[in-house]
Amino acid sequence: MKKKFTLTPVIIFLTIHSFLSCKSKKGDIIPVEDKTVYTTTYRGDVYSVNAKTGQHNWDYSTGNYMVSSPIVAGERLYFGDYDGILYALNANTGQEKWSSDLGASIVSSPTVSNNTIYVGTSGIGGGFHAVNATTGKTIWTYPAISSYSTPCVSEGLVYFVSFDNKLYALDATSGELKWKYTSENRLKISPIVNRGILCVIDGYNLTALDAATGQNKWSYKCNFSNWIHSGTPVFKENSVFFLDGERMLTALDLNTGTKKWDHDFKDYINGTPVVLGGKIYVYGKVYLRTDSKSSDGTISSNDQVYRSKLYALDIETGIQTWAYNSKNEFYNRSYMVLPMPSAGTNRIYFNSQDGRIYAVDAETGEENWQFGTGSYIWSTPCILDDEGNVSRGL
Repeated sequence: MKKKFTLTPVIIFLTIHSFLSCKSKKGDIIPVEDKTVYTTTYRGDVYSVNAKTGQHNWDYSTGNYMVSSPIVAGERLYFGDYDGILYALNANTGQEKWSSDLGASIVSSPTVSNNTIYVGTSGIGGGFHAVNATTGKTIWTYPAISSYSTPCVSEGLVYFVSFDNKLYALDATSGELKWKYTSENRLKISPIVNRGILCVIDGYNLTALDAATGQNKWSYKCNFSNWIHSGTPVFKENSVFFLDGERMLTALDLNTGTKKWDHDFKDYINGTPVVLGGKIYVYGKVYLRTDSKSSDGTISSNDQVYRSKLYALDIETGIQTWAYNSKNEFYNRSYMVLPMPSAGTNRIYFNSQDGRIYAVDAETGEENWQFGTGSYIWSTPCILDDEGNVSRGL
């Protein structure tokens, strides 16, 4: 594998402020700041970018397609590629520590807990794997049929959905099946747990289950006509938020499934929202025009031109507080990709199909910087702050 140190970012401007802080030995208040942004590209590259300035730190090439999002644990960065290779890099230098062939394509984004990497594989030979984060050796494999979803670990259990329309709860240490939930609908969107309640997009419903037993607690009928129009739900205290169709964000009471509010964006939104402080942020795209690219004048969805957009809403009311519009255009190359923003300490970061990473001030919506990779990006950025805290959209 080869590292390259050639690309440079486009810096627009930088605004720094922070709401997290810690005390130095002298008792002074030291702001906690985002340190590094990591992302993968469809072309097969991994980038490390300075979170404050947008400047390039290092990059690494796998030579294989990637949509799996990276995750940092300790001083290592983990991610997978279409050839089924799971990688561990030194998060500071980009040097490869190990790579492990899991035998089938990795579309799932890995989750790390207690020095164990959990990740699904897809296609022939697909399954669900627990891998030692230090050595790259497989601890156990569960024979599930293909999994795209990002695993969720909570209270000693690891949860994931599979193409057999089942949601599995396994013992995170042994891989033993604790319970499973079978749906009559397609299950592909990642599950998430909060306060003992697991939420999952179940076909055309948002379903809440008891995380310990799998018992159904409530179900909410969604507005979308295709599962692809929703991402993983997110939580804030006793509320759950999810994309309810191509243009709607809905907030429900976590315990009862009762609607609190919804917001119609009028434009396309997709992916998984992210919560930071008193706001919830949603990625969208604005349709601009359709270009005829073929010689016979045939127009396809691949000829549709868009720009990325990021929305901020008050989390209590659903009222929009600002919207950021990118000036860069892209062709819509995959309707199956669900872009997802990530929250830092005072910025929202998101990737775009235009090949750029964006950093936007969380309070004002002003662009801090953007970094060009030269490739489509269909993954979610991972953020590391200067105290070692990690955040990544699902």
